Amino acid sequence: MFTFKNRKVSRKGTTKILEQLEGVEITHHPHWADDDVFCTFKFRDHDFEVYEMWGDSDEYTVDANEPNIPQLEVLAKHFEASAPIKGGDFAHNLYFFINWTIFSSVVMGVIFGVWSGIKWITS
Repeated sequence: MFTFKNRKVSRKGTTKILEQLEGVEITHHPHWADDDVFCTFKFRDHDFEVYEMWGDSDEYTVDANEPNIPQLEVLAKHFEASAPIKGGDFAHNLYFFINWTIFSSVVMGVIFGVWSGIKWITS
């Protein structure tokens, strides 16, 4: 496997870079609700997946189902030589933001409830 920083490459940009390499067949394109694994593809008769650990880390990982295959080296060199492609992930970012907002609101509500309860008990 190999990793690369996702600050200059989006999820859709990652698939566009993969599609530039001859012999790559994308079997799963990124969708707005994909968390960890957002792309799967075939390259020279081997299956690969691209994922973002925990769905929110600062790097993407390209991994094969088999260890130590030379195709990983070819893919890594292709990504190093490719120009970054950003954009196209608006729906995924919006989905993440809405989930984060809902979770934060629930946490703040619980904290406020506990604080109000303590305040009421001590009064």
